[in-house]
Amino acid sequence: EENFGQNYPDSMRSVIINPVRDVFFDIEVDQSAPPTVGRHARPIRTKISPDFFELHEALRVPDLQVRVLGYPPELLERYASLRSRLEKTYWFLPFNSMDVTAFLRFVQVYVYRTHPGFTEACGVSVGKAMAAGIPPVVDARGGLTSLVSHGSTGFLAQTLDEFQGPVERLLKDRSFRLDMGRAARQWARENL
Repeated sequence: EENFGQNYPDSMRSVIINPVRDVFFDIEVDQSAPPTVGRHARPIRTKISPDFFELHEALRVPDLQVRVLGYPPELLERYASLRSRLEKTYWFLPFNSMDVTAFLRFVQVYVYRTHPGFTEACGVSVGKAMAAGIPPVVDARGGLTSLVSHGSTGFLAQTLDEFQGPVERLLKDRSFRLDMGRAARQWARENL
């Protein structure tokens, strides 16, 4: 990662992020819903972290709902093998089952942890969540570090513990979550 782009001429070192459509800036998140975290992505193999369930089960938030739009088949296989031990409510929605804007209305915190073997170059889905005013808690790797200003527009994390604290705080402190969501939306409006 530290050598990313070093073999390219200066004229080609810019990263072009697909602009976030205006519709994402008009999303009103349902703040009265049960505590909800979510993520969406095209269902790419190996993209979702192998500790997906451990991360969400460790969150000390009563009645937490975890929503995923677009999932790889192996995530459902892991869910089937662990279901009897899981305490949270999980929603797995096929990618084409719901528009992303509709999905984001039901998400209060955007949790984006990827597989260690996958490096996110651009994080368009994180940008969409930010444009919708949803504070993200994301991997402190790759291009995601350019999207999120730690502690201001969201949180960067590496370990499960580093994900757990910010997610719990955002879900438990509505005022803090709304303030950070507004900052994320403003950043997205100015930069994406």
